Amino acid sequence: MKYRNLSLLWDKRDTINVYMGDRRWELSVRKSNKRTTTTITAGWRELRSNLALEIGDLCVFEWKNETIRNFNMSVFRDIAPV
Repeated sequence: MKYRNLSLLWDKRDTINVYMGDRRWELSVRKSNKRTTTTITAGWRELRSNLALEIGDLCVFEWKNETIRNFNMSVFRDIAPV
């Protein structure tokens, strides 16, 4: 709920920064017309490719430095047998 409330502070179309170690990605986000959901509209493919994310990997975004547009990210790889 804390992050949903945080996203309410974003503009209808906005940019957030995601950090992992010394790397940073800019992700464009857009709110729905009713502003009840937020979608990443650009930048995700580059992040996914750079980190070689696979289906089943879990990305956790943590609020960074109490700013409304900066997040640290951790990745937990899917280790379930195929």
